[in-house]
Amino acid sequence: MPDKLAKISNILLWVMMSVSAVFIVMLFIDGSDSWISNSLIYTYILAIFATLVALGFGIHSIVMKFLINPKNAIINIAPVIGLIIIVIVAYNFSSGSAMKIPNYTEEISASTIKWTGTGLYVTYTLLILAVVSIIFVEISKFLKK
Repeated sequence: MPDKLAKISNILLWVMMSVSAVFIVMLFIDGSDSWISNSLIYTYILAIFATLVALGFGIHSIVMKFLINPKNAIINIAPVIGLIIIVIVAYNFSSGSAMKIPNYTEEISASTIKWTGTGLYVTYTLLILAVVSIIFVEISKFLKK
């Protein structure tokens, strides 16, 4: 089964790379708006496909670990729960109030502003957590010596 799955994924990889190469060549040769929009649609399809595959394998891994050893599976779910908590807190902190942008006349919805603020707060929080964890690891290595 693993050999068959590897063969199928290898064929799928080469097909997607070939289609991507055709889009790139036609984009450079023609460069019309239709090729640009078709390339963007193809990019969206690939991004959605990659996201679904990554989520599928992640969910499969968590389910298999839960079936084998339920205690360790809870440890693997903890970061996901932590990320969900960070997103919820960031959403509650973000403001949905309209901004005045000079020379910009289009209306931005409150929902768009709120989710943009949420994304920024999540990014800041994860960046701070990454820096703190790097510092913590380095200090703990230094103290162990």
